[in-house]
Amino acid sequence: MSAVVVWVTGLWLCGTELRGLFTQIGQVSRVFIAKDKHTNKPKGFAFVTYEHREHAEMAIQKLNGYKLDHLVLKVEWTRFELRFSSLSIASEG
Repeated sequence: MSAVVVWVTGLWLCGTELRGLFTQIGQVSRVFIAKDKHTNKPKGFAFVTYEHREHAEMAIQKLNGYKLDHLVLKVEWTRFELRFSSLSIASEG
């Protein structure tokens, strides 16, 4: 099986917290949190890679609209080809 990636917006979590939340759904192989190249602060979105498509589907169903503190997560399929080397890596599995 090939890995599948979901796009997460509306967050300000660190990589460890984000991985912990998404691992409750299934096996996460990578978490990439985009950061501003000048300030190194999170941009508010991330990419979570699952090993199995069914786990990614469950994450979208269960975590899209999930309320976390004062924020609401938006979780959906990625719409574009990812080039992780151009993103700042917050956490990697």
